[in-house]
Amino acid sequence: MRWPDRTAPTATYLLLVLAAALTGCASNEALKDARLADVANASDVLDVKTLRLTNQVSGWTEEAGSYAAFDASNLFDLINGGAQPHVDRGLVVGIYQILASGAGRRVEILAEDFGNAANAQTMYAFAKGMVADALSLPSYPTAATGDVVLGGAVFHVVLSRYYFKLTFTGYTTAERQTLLTDAESFVAVYEQLTTK
Repeated sequence: MRWPDRTAPTATYLLLVLAAALTGCASNEALKDARLADVANASDVLDVKTLRLTNQVSGWTEEAGSYAAFDASNLFDLINGGAQPHVDRGLVVGIYQILASGAGRRVEILAEDFGNAANAQTMYAFAKGMVADALSLPSYPTAATGDVVLGGAVFHVVLSRYYFKLTFTGYTTAERQTLLTDAESFVAVYEQLTTK
């Protein structure tokens, strides 16, 4: 087990792990959430679980088992080969999840707290520089850019100190407007969640 950028765990972390073990709830998700709670208590980091979407976007539900919380020390377990740019630009904590709609569409989400707006902007600029076939979201022309992929698009979004990567799939070429509308719905929800 890796400790969050300190030499020893705090009492909060140890109590959460002990409580999970005693109640028989020592799942990987519970242990990750306990470790991230420890990180959040040590700084002004938003409780990363507030970025988890449950029923905020109408018609979209989380795929079972897709949620994972991470920090800079374990992002490599989640993004094999692609984590270093996030870590190099100051990633603090984040979540990963997949949501699906009844229409057979999916969105894979990375929602990340970079600790400050400058770091998040640096990550966004890096991701934007990799975009080959740019799409823009009309309501967020300076905060979001997308890249067309087979069956959808990947949108990179920056809102204050937060960076989001939203990968939408399951769309036909004729459904481009639906794709843009769906992407804007997700960005609007994240805008609300990150300004509380």
